[in-house]
Amino acid sequence: MTALLSLLGPVARCGAMAGRAFDRRTIETEPRLGQTIEVEVDTHITGLLEFENGAIGTIIASFDVWDSELPRIEIYGTKGTICIDDVDPLDGPNLFGGEVLVRTRETSRWKGLPRPEAHVEWDRVPVLHRFNELSHRKNSRGIGLVDMAYAIAQGREERASGRMAFHSLEVMEGMLESARDGSFHRPESRFDRPAPLPIDFPDSESGWEGLRASQPYPEA
Repeated sequence: MTALLSLLGPVARCGAMAGRAFDRRTIETEPRLGQTIEVEVDTHITGLLEFENGAIGTIIASFDVWDSELPRIEIYGTKGTICIDDVDPLDGPNLFGGEVLVRTRETSRWKGLPRPEAHVEWDRVPVLHRFNELSHRKNSRGIGLVDMAYAIAQGREERASGRMAFHSLEVMEGMLESARDGSFHRPESRFDRPAPLPIDFPDSESGWEGLRASQPYPEA
């Protein structure tokens, strides 16, 4: 959800349908491995998002799907499609690397008849920034904290801001409300869409020296 908000900005209204495939589940992890519990929340949500900039989005969040070939994110634009593929169906939500795939009007399968029989490859877009690792040993889960430190020093709002997090929470809660009462939810919160992370981050940033001077920390 926050990835979509970072790309497209605030949501003007949202709706959803939701359900649950099981009334009872068996816990498959420790420390309560093997215990059976009642399912008290919806576990499959299909949501609709109307962004303030006019873009329309859909989102599927599920605990009821055994496997899927769907990409994590696809963006459908006027000149083509951007696909952020599922690099690992098990660890995908916690990985931040992989290729960015693109198809345009000229390379799409919709162009002309008959349809191509062979699989049409996606164009690969070179990833220029340094945070594109697939390994958990080198992943980028701390980038938001680093950006926050520079934001404090520079007097700007951090990219992973509290306002965006609150808006994300309100949208998700709004979808659950929509699924219950059948109406669209209009979030009251707002945030400013953050600027993209510079390609050479954190070399692009300044102000860290001033932050350390005003708020000294012990050396690690």
